[in-house]
Formats: sequence, C-alpha cells, structure tokens
Amino acid sequence: ILNTGENDVEALTVDIPTQDNVEIKGTSRNIVGSLDSNDDTTFSFEAIPQDGDLNLIIIYTDEINERITLEKLVSFGKS
Repeated sequence: ILNTGENDVEALTVDIPTQDNVEIKGTSRNIVGSLDSNDDTTFSFEAIPQDGDLNLIIIYTDEINERITLEKLVSFGKS
C-alpha cells in the first residue's frame, strides 16, 4: 500500500470482509500502523482466494484526526 497523500496517516488497518471468493484463515484484519507521506508498506493475510476481485476495506486516521474508510477492489488470479 502506498500513501500518495501529502500527509502522514496513523492507525492504518486493512480488512477483508466476508465474501464468496476468498476464505480467510485466521484474522481478517491487519493492523499496519503509521505510514508516512510518499512511503509504502506491505501487509499479508493467510487466505484461500479464488480468481476474481477481492474487496478490501482500508481505514486510517488523517492529519486532522478524522477516521477515513475506503473500499477498494483488488484483482486476484491468472493474467
């Protein structure tokens, strides 16, 4: 994940909600922590995915201490 914003973010978490094309082993939430502006990091889940789109929920606190929630689709599978 890449923070393309001008400000750092705090308390970054990534969730994989329940969906038909992925079976999560263990927790469905990954707490990433802080992420500086223009910096990147990785996160991982133990899962059994199927080809297709995976819905991710990204939650973080911005520079004015507001909690932001974004939903993103990530394609998984053979090209």
